[in-house]
Amino acid sequence: MGNQKTDLPSKGCSASLHKMSTWIQTAATKSIQRNGLKVAIVVGTLLNLINQGDVILNGAWSEIQVPKLLLTFCVPYCVAVYAGTQAMRDKA
Repeated sequence: MGNQKTDLPSKGCSASLHKMSTWIQTAATKSIQRNGLKVAIVVGTLLNLINQGDVILNGAWSEIQVPKLLLTFCVPYCVAVYAGTQAMRDKA
């Protein structure tokens, strides 16, 4: 109530938006996306075999937990893209 700021400084906000924009541009590069997909396929497949391998190998397709299966691919993809983006930005 008393000393709360309602406005963000335009200079700081603009700098933050620019930083986020350049981060997203870096993350969207073909090499980082391709690496993220490779990591997701390899690591996601291994993790799915560990987590739901018995169900998959027994052919009990109706028992597979689809959200869990998809997230198991999504997490390594996100980690690889984040790590690749940070590494490229640190190098520059």
